[in-house]
Amino acid sequence: MQKISRRLETIASMLTKGDVVVDVGTDHAYLLIVLMEEHKFTRAIGVDVHRGPYEAAIENVGASEYKDSIEIRLGDGLGPVTAEEMDRVAIAGMGGYTICKILKEYPEKTSRINQLVLQPQSSPERVRKLLFELGFGITQERLLKEDGKLYVVISALRDAGIQQPSWENLQIGPYLLENGSEYLVEYIGDMLHHKQFVLNSIRMAKKEELEKIKGLEDELERLRKLKKRYDN
Repeated sequence: MQKISRRLETIASMLTKGDVVVDVGTDHAYLLIVLMEEHKFTRAIGVDVHRGPYEAAIENVGASEYKDSIEIRLGDGLGPVTAEEMDRVAIAGMGGYTICKILKEYPEKTSRINQLVLQPQSSPERVRKLLFELGFGITQERLLKEDGKLYVVISALRDAGIQQPSWENLQIGPYLLENGSEYLVEYIGDMLHHKQFVLNSIRMAKKEELEKIKGLEDELERLRKLKKRYDN
């Protein structure tokens, strides 16, 4: 069995069985090899924009027993994948802005996706907002800690019951708000720290951004109340 990180283990466990799985930013193709070992898919496609990881992925797949089932393609985002190959898609290790860019670039392909499992390195609220706009409902969210850092992994299904794009649902996530997590208080604490840093930076720069300052102050107060609720 291929050994993978906790992040990739979590993504693999959240992907539901299907026909084809696409891994955007596949790196060394470890996730795809594990998914084939678990017999979750009949075909797998890995995409990477960088030649180094692309060549490493080809080498790893070639050394596995799944070289006839896994195909590695060089390219950006969903570009190298056809609409007919869309089913389950995983995108991990990228910023929220980049993930959104990938999902918006080819609407005719994104509209064919049945499940998305995403692990944004930043701006998860931007990702959740786009998921709702694209007609996906968030069915699961997991917080995990690896090498001392918290990560959120989001699973979304098409037409699964789209949640309201409220501030809380976008910032924290509807599944985490309802079901909690052992890391939820720490997760909210990290958000508080980040937003406080942004607010302090604006104040130190003495910029006349009163509306932005007021917005951040309101968000900080909301987050403090949420942290207190889940801390009890």
